[in-house]
Amino acid sequence: MKRIFLAGLLMFIAMTVFGASQEMEFYQQLYNIAPAAAEKYAVFQEAQNAGLSDAMDFYAWVLERVVLEYPNVKGNQNIEAANESMKTLAKLLGEAKHLPSAGYLWRAETVFVNPIVKAEILVALGKMQAVDFLPQVIQTLKDLNEGRVSKNSQDRERIAFGAIVSLENYGDIRGYLPVYLASIGWYSDTIKRQAAASLPKISENPVEPLTELIKSPSYPYNTKYEALQTIENSSASADVKSEFAVTAYTEAWKASTVSRTQQMDLVRIRKLCISMINRYKTGNSQVYPLLERSYTEGTEEEERFGAVSALASLASEDSIRLLSAFVKDINEKLREGTLRQKDERMIRALIAALGQTGRSEVVSVLVSIQSVDWPTAVKRLAAQEIEKLQ
Repeated sequence: MKRIFLAGLLMFIAMTVFGASQEMEFYQQLYNIAPAAAEKYAVFQEAQNAGLSDAMDFYAWVLERVVLEYPNVKGNQNIEAANESMKTLAKLLGEAKHLPSAGYLWRAETVFVNPIVKAEILVALGKMQAVDFLPQVIQTLKDLNEGRVSKNSQDRERIAFGAIVSLENYGDIRGYLPVYLASIGWYSDTIKRQAAASLPKISENPVEPLTELIKSPSYPYNTKYEALQTIENSSASADVKSEFAVTAYTEAWKASTVSRTQQMDLVRIRKLCISMINRYKTGNSQVYPLLERSYTEGTEEEERFGAVSALASLASEDSIRLLSAFVKDINEKLREGTLRQKDERMIRALIAALGQTGRSEVVSVLVSIQSVDWPTAVKRLAAQEIEKLQ
């Protein structure tokens, strides 16, 4: 039926208008005469096949008509035709980077219901670098990440896929964080893999957006831990990694929660920060109160031992000051008879840490250990480190 209608229209228009009109005007009139979306789609397809010289202008004109007419489209066949028209238009205009179409494309994203259509529109906006609509694309993915879109999961995933690819095409650092959160979010593995693959194309240096995540109270601690892991596993320099670790370490000690699960997440963050500081070093003096707090307030022995090891690795005057103070405190416990078994394990770690600094001023601290009633084995360890330093 559509072919009969189209053939009749072509004959009519050719007899009355075509001889005196440009190709684009011919198809515009043909499109306007078409009674419904299905027939209009047929005209659009004919125009595509005709290879118009001013095709993009015609497609932009059709886009406007499809968007304006869509709210009044009735019937499954016509709705499907409108959807197909919009998918094709978005793809054609996006690949041509036809920026003047961006406004109507975004309007289409808001009025069309089909998730595949929405995804195609989002991809097109990224391809044409429609920066005026970047915030809207970012917000779309944020809402999907946080489950604020009332659609079934498959529809949400389809739209999210389009938003992720769109932000990859934009290549703007502002799009990194929502795509990163999608890569670790509620989505299926397919969507998360796409997000992970898009991240390096958006930015090779994610420190800025992930620092924003670490500092924001809006994100859960387990997400912050994953962000810290992302930086640790990245190709960032040692200085960048250590500075990020100090930032995350600071935020982890600022946080407070009564939730046991969240407390464990904070411990994981602190331990990884300590490990990174140990490995990459830092000249940031803010790290010393943090390491001291891990030693004195850390809820796990592993965290306390890690703090001692990091101080030894830094081997600074501040390190020696803290390590010496820790030794003095444990020696005092021995004198007072309040020593616990874990304190003897710690004094051994402190002896090794003092020796690791390689600084001669720690010898007096090691000698103080020998002057207290420690077991022979502990005194022997202190003597061995003294010998290495002299």
